[in-house]
Amino acid sequence: MALFPLRFPPGVLANGTKYQAKGRWYSAQLVRFSQGAIRPVGGWQAVPVTGTAAGAPRSLLAWRRTGDSGPMLAVGTNSHIYSFTSGTLTDRTPADLSAGGADTVFGLGGFGAGAFGAGPFGTGDRSQTTEVEAAIWHLDTFGDKLMGVLAPSDGRLFSWDGITDTLELVSGAPTSNRGVVVTPERFVFVLGAAGDPRKVQWSSQESLTEWTASETTTAGDFILPGSGRIVRGIRGRGETLIWTNEALFACQYVGGTLVYSFGQLGSGCGLVAPQAAVVMDGKAAWMGQNCFYVYDGYVRPAPSAVSDYVFSNFNSAMRVKCWAETRADYSEAWFHFPSGSATEPDRYVIWNYLEDHWTMGECARTAGIDRGAFDYPICVTSDGVLWEHEHGSDHTGEVLPYLESGPLEIGDGERVMMVRQLVPDEATRAGQGLGSLHAHLYSAIYPTATETQNGPYTLANPTPVRITSRQVRLRLDETVPGDWRIGVLRIDAVPRGLR
Repeated sequence: MALFPLRFPPGVLANGTKYQAKGRWYSAQLVRFSQGAIRPVGGWQAVPVTGTAAGAPRSLLAWRRTGDSGPMLAVGTNSHIYSFTSGTLTDRTPADLSAGGADTVFGLGGFGAGAFGAGPFGTGDRSQTTEVEAAIWHLDTFGDKLMGVLAPSDGRLFSWDGITDTLELVSGAPTSNRGVVVTPERFVFVLGAAGDPRKVQWSSQESLTEWTASETTTAGDFILPGSGRIVRGIRGRGETLIWTNEALFACQYVGGTLVYSFGQLGSGCGLVAPQAAVVMDGKAAWMGQNCFYVYDGYVRPAPSAVSDYVFSNFNSAMRVKCWAETRADYSEAWFHFPSGSATEPDRYVIWNYLEDHWTMGECARTAGIDRGAFDYPICVTSDGVLWEHEHGSDHTGEVLPYLESGPLEIGDGERVMMVRQLVPDEATRAGQGLGSLHAHLYSAIYPTATETQNGPYTLANPTPVRITSRQVRLRLDETVPGDWRIGVLRIDAVPRGLR
């Protein structure tokens, strides 16, 4: 008799795509791995909302105003911006806002554009391709105020004090900007200022109106070196990080006449989209053009077995819609992206930055934030519905959690085996018990033969089965929603012969 210990270690992947992880092959969906244990990703519940958002939601920001008891949420779409508080969604859009597109639009150079004969006949020159990105709000807070720039369609800097009906234009600020970030020293930076794709310009400290450098102000500007364009800025611990589509820069306060210094931390590590970077626990992580990166004092590619899965099945035409979020309670950074021909983010990968392993799954969300001002993380779907995540065990609209092993064999697969029983290692919570997961065994006499599905089996101590095969693999499906964990499940098998 042989008891095969079947471990699902950190590093297992999802959605039917099998990658080798510690000598075995696995797939999974909507599960979380932590210190060798497995449990489902928390469920989600729709947030009761009065009011409807127009446009495609791409940006969320939550904060609390001084003296207010309730949290506030800003929801930015390609054409509007809303505040959500006390269950009500209120339109705060400036009357003259220049709305942008919900999708990135490409256009080939027209017939006769470029050199004669360049490009396929009738399509023009591909070097003349134009691209108009989907519009995305860049949001930050300056004390109690919400700061925002809708780029690339509008580009003006707006603020909202939480009292007035709509966001108001910041007087004297540059226009045609690509973003905004507020530094730890309380300077307001506009990025891609005045139409210059690499220019950073800031107002005097603690001011929204002093944008001209002089002996009596600390306002200033700086043009980042290189040939890229600024994509995003996020304040970190003692520095402000600014990404272009080619490099990462650190902005540090030095005072004096320079006010700020700008140092390049890395090249060839540009950010793929404005919302695709996060800062957590003194480090940053982001999605690049063809891999993931980490900055923890040094910029380096994040070792990841999921990179091929993501970037080989990635709709790069809609890359501007990629976004990232943190789940600090679980030491996780989530990266959402549109796969295949999807025009909205429909898949994600998770990096556990404490244990340094990756998982992945499918879940259609267009923006989100971690908990903090609100009790639960909040995400939004393309139809404008807000969802509280890590709340309950209901996975509305998505596949229920499952785990699936790769093929198990005796030795090098030269012997046929008889599988006699499963020995589960399952921990459940209130409302569940052993058997809340069902098992299937997939058997095949040859690696290239069609598999036979056996089961489902309701897990018990032990679970009797009778299968003769050269190789088997196991799949566990959630049948009763709730909290469960899987440790080391064992398969009892004995050799039967060489053929």
